[in-house]
Amino acid sequence: MRKCVCASIMLALSTVAVAACGSSKSGTASSGVGSSKPYAELRWGSAPTTRLDFATNLETGSSAMEALAVQNLMEFEQSGKVKPGPATRSVEHPNTTTYIYNLKSGVRFSDGKPLTAADVVYSLKRNLGKEAQTASSFANVASIAESGPLTVVVKLKQPNASWPDIPAFAGQIIEKAAAERVGESNLGTPSGLPIGTGPWKIDSFSPTTGVQYSRNPYWTGPTPPARRISVDFFKEESAEALALRSGAIDGCFPVSVLKSFLDIPGTHLLIAPGTGSAVISMNTIIPPFNNIHVRRAIAYATNVKGMLQATWGKYAAIEHAVVPASVFAGLAPASAVNAMLDSLPKYEFNIAAAKRELGKSPYPHGFTTTAQVEISDDRGTVVGQILASDLAKIGISVKIQTMPSATWLATLYGPRKAIKLFPVEYASVFPDPDALMYYWLAPEAAKVNGLNSANYTNPEIGRLLKEEDMASNPHKRLELIGKILRISMEDVPYQPQYSPDYVSVLSDRYVWPTFATTTIFYTAWAMDVRLAH
Repeated sequence: MRKCVCASIMLALSTVAVAACGSSKSGTASSGVGSSKPYAELRWGSAPTTRLDFATNLETGSSAMEALAVQNLMEFEQSGKVKPGPATRSVEHPNTTTYIYNLKSGVRFSDGKPLTAADVVYSLKRNLGKEAQTASSFANVASIAESGPLTVVVKLKQPNASWPDIPAFAGQIIEKAAAERVGESNLGTPSGLPIGTGPWKIDSFSPTTGVQYSRNPYWTGPTPPARRISVDFFKEESAEALALRSGAIDGCFPVSVLKSFLDIPGTHLLIAPGTGSAVISMNTIIPPFNNIHVRRAIAYATNVKGMLQATWGKYAAIEHAVVPASVFAGLAPASAVNAMLDSLPKYEFNIAAAKRELGKSPYPHGFTTTAQVEISDDRGTVVGQILASDLAKIGISVKIQTMPSATWLATLYGPRKAIKLFPVEYASVFPDPDALMYYWLAPEAAKVNGLNSANYTNPEIGRLLKEEDMASNPHKRLELIGKILRISMEDVPYQPQYSPDYVSVLSDRYVWPTFATTTIFYTAWAMDVRLAH
């Protein structure tokens, strides 16, 4: 499942168009703008999601499903820039730490209630809660308050260049009264469906079968092309591919083993450059992974090229750091970024080197451990099987533990000692390395509901992350980022693998001319899925 991180995480090694710095891949979209004629139903396929509430279920499945009905305060354009969302009239930035959001009048939720500043304040403040998986994105927020019936003021603790993107990623606006009526623990569940201002409304949701939508009768924007949307959940992508082949669904977002979806008659691929990283995470607070030689041995025994070939093939690029080259696009020239990344320590696949490193550890003859894989994540299963085969060559026996989505997520977000070997992928929403570095490497992210799955706490990295966050000079930032990544690769809590493209498979009956990485998961993406003729 791909985790979506605000610079974000897409979870499920499940995981917007941003130029890929140092990459030869280019995004593609359906040719032609399609027909403006409405149609009855769009049938979509997806990996299961446990809750339609992005604040407490930070995964792309949740975000993409919620975004059809729940709008964000701000919105990503196809280019990756941020603009006011459909319910936002304008934004003022009177000083370095203050943002004033002016709402449009006349906007209504799908139950007919008017949108007010109180709804927005309530919605944004949910990201500050102890249970919020988006809390780290709001860590720099000092206050969120109403300043009139249609005005919201956000004050930051200190200037932060990435803040304008946050409300386009984790700024979902829901109706306050309805949310309080169902209660925080129920929000986003089948008995507590979120009520938003988007073009569709959620009619029903089952974590095992899918989501049903119909048009929002109070929507005042462009007419949604589909009168209804049906999203069917598939535990295995092989079954999802068969459903697409049979015509049972019209499209889907493959999240792991792309080859199952290649060359399906009557379909075409939509491709946009990826902004995420897939890694093998090793829990540094438990034996044997608390030993640096064990981690380096596993890194040397990770056949990244073989894993890439077995999963994404040409639709991914090998990465040698926990942040991919593509997220540096707005920070520095490709030549400078590539020079920095090329200078980092690397662990090329080398069984002899892996044996030497393991010989320096307290476990020279190996040990037994577990790789924890989400059951609908075919990519994670393949990666785990290849890793187990190669680790066996150096004496490490790996059991593949497949988990239902809810169990896998509970392991990631729960008590930190429960995590073991953990194939995982996080993806950045906007082209900047800050969020990915924070989620992977920040000491404060190594906690319950945090995303530092290796539980890696290097004080020097913590200091450098804070210094880098405050730096405004791009050259200085790149220098600090290089130091952070060098330390992390020397300590190797994660073995980087590759950065996959974002891909959709769509029936030839439809076109999606605006397909882009920034708009797939955080906007009402189905507004742009149109009949081909």
